[in-house]
Amino acid sequence: MKKFGRRIETHGTTFLRAAGLTAIIFAFAFSLARGTSIHTQSQDATAYPPGYEFDVATIYLSKDTSQNGVLGFLNEDSYRARNMTMKSVIRDAYGLWGGQDEKVFGGPKWLETDRYYITAKMDGPVVDKLKKLGPDQRKLIQDQMVQALLADRLKLAVHREAREFPVYALTIARDGLKLHEAKPGDTYANAFPFADKFAGGTEPAGKIFLVGGGGPGGNTMTIYGFGASMPALAKQLTVMAGQTVQDKTGLTGSYDFTIKYWFAMRTAPTSSEGSPDGQPVPVASEPAGGPGLVTAIQQQLGLKMESTKGPVQVVVIDHIERPSGN
Repeated sequence: MKKFGRRIETHGTTFLRAAGLTAIIFAFAFSLARGTSIHTQSQDATAYPPGYEFDVATIYLSKDTSQNGVLGFLNEDSYRARNMTMKSVIRDAYGLWGGQDEKVFGGPKWLETDRYYITAKMDGPVVDKLKKLGPDQRKLIQDQMVQALLADRLKLAVHREAREFPVYALTIARDGLKLHEAKPGDTYANAFPFADKFAGGTEPAGKIFLVGGGGPGGNTMTIYGFGASMPALAKQLTVMAGQTVQDKTGLTGSYDFTIKYWFAMRTAPTSSEGSPDGQPVPVASEPAGGPGLVTAIQQQLGLKMESTKGPVQVVVIDHIERPSGN
């Protein structure tokens, strides 16, 4: 991997990328109670796919004192993290949104305090190969590319463990599904206003978009799914619920859907028990303005989010070094 030193900064709306899905949303953060370890795996042996790597990358310490940031594959050829902690970057690379830092254990204190800018760009052939993959497979490889970048530049070594946490089991509701199967090859032209801007100019097929705003009944969130799988929806709901959502539907198809729900907000804690970024956190209680997330999922999609406990994969940091100069 070649290195370059030109600083590239981005400005604008805060993004959260969860499960490889493009999310246009407030900078939400969530907390998750600590769990008990029930199983430990050996040193993480993720096999990074040959032929998929960044061509150039730069990492440098941020001087921005704000807590606003950008994170994810914001363009088809590049990954960017702007003013983000390395713990957030690691969490994102391993798909651990929902519960925030409670799913990343160990490591030095600077992982939570120092903020960084990262820009990593692919060359044309790698971009073309990624375009030929399905959305879930593309997400997996993109995550592995960022993991490889962190291993190369920060000497990051981790192992995975399964720990018991509160979770939601996503199942089919008693009244039956209200989902619509996606049409193969659908380009979703004019699927909803400004979709081209949210998707960075790419087709939204296989993606999930979030649009939030205020209203007379409280804060609203609309989730648009275009040709999305149930595992992808479960991962996105993990971000929104602040608690792991496990797909138990048994559905293997791709679906189009819209979910609209209401929520209240409170200020997030700044300790490791909650958001390291001090962002607002949605309150779990049912808001007065309309259905909350759990109710909306059942009413609008015919799916049920049932509270239970189960094993959740976490990452334990065995070794990491501060990124070297570019």
